[in-house]
Amino acid sequence: MGRQAGLPTSVFSKSTPKFTSRAVTVPSAALTCEALFYDRIRPTLDIEAPVGYYMALDNRSGRSMFLMEDVAGTKNATFGDPTKHYIDRTRAEAIIATLATVHGTLWESPRFAGDLALVKDALRWQIDVNVTIDFPRRTLIGFDRAEWVFPAGFRRRRAEVFPALMNSLAMHSSAPNTLLHSDVHSRNWYLTPDGGMGLYDWQLISRGIWALDVAYALSSALTVNDRRSWERELIELYVDRLHAAGGPALSFEEAWLAYRQQVFHGLVFWLYTIGAGRMQPAMQPDEVSLANLERMTAMIDDLDCFDALLPSLATQVRLPYVPSSRTTP
Repeated sequence: MGRQAGLPTSVFSKSTPKFTSRAVTVPSAALTCEALFYDRIRPTLDIEAPVGYYMALDNRSGRSMFLMEDVAGTKNATFGDPTKHYIDRTRAEAIIATLATVHGTLWESPRFAGDLALVKDALRWQIDVNVTIDFPRRTLIGFDRAEWVFPAGFRRRRAEVFPALMNSLAMHSSAPNTLLHSDVHSRNWYLTPDGGMGLYDWQLISRGIWALDVAYALSSALTVNDRRSWERELIELYVDRLHAAGGPALSFEEAWLAYRQQVFHGLVFWLYTIGAGRMQPAMQPDEVSLANLERMTAMIDDLDCFDALLPSLATQVRLPYVPSSRTTP
């Protein structure tokens, strides 16, 4: 009984008691996806991530209860924050190793037609939430609220941001797919005392191009100067680790292009976050949103990421209406 039976002395609980939270988690199927991860996927991955003990959810009401490993107690973990914690080179490499393991393990997995069939491709996921939780409009509002931290060149691309996202996601439909965490910003990582990095909050899993996770993670976790100094070597490391984990042997050139093309997903998530309306949850403090957006827009400006999409524009996606004029909440 108790400790002798291996039961934890503490647990982390996660629930959805408020309507504002359920208004986001229900349309995105976040609860179902997180339960699926801890029940079916987590046991197959050799990564630093919490163990799930119990999940209960009601898809009709959106109420849920998750009991998970308390990594602050079991691992003495510290939760990430771009305004408080510095990610050094060792931890950056740990991020890369974790993502490569996830991606390599589930690269083109037949499970996506079996027990993981509920996992949507990244394009389908975004199309579904564009209307249900007003992603396009809130993205523009977020742009206007945060533009003072953007590079001057990026501020001129306001009307191109959401189309760039959708064109980058259109590439997922014809590319080799793997499991994506999809929300790998720095606050969804935890730091372990040995220099490692753990990944939690798996409620937005999708399947698609690996670079969506890698571009998002590095553009959020690293300072602008560190990202500029390390990113090429980190992409080389990812290519090596992906192959070792069961994925293909990518060339650096194709990996680098994909990295530049897939940065828009993380950017739009954070524009949406700071652009949330009064009836939507305040998902993150504004200072965290601004720190992420400053880093992400610097990457897009540095690497000419809009131009990286030009070869893919033959594949167009029909978008919901996205107003081009200034918008108000």
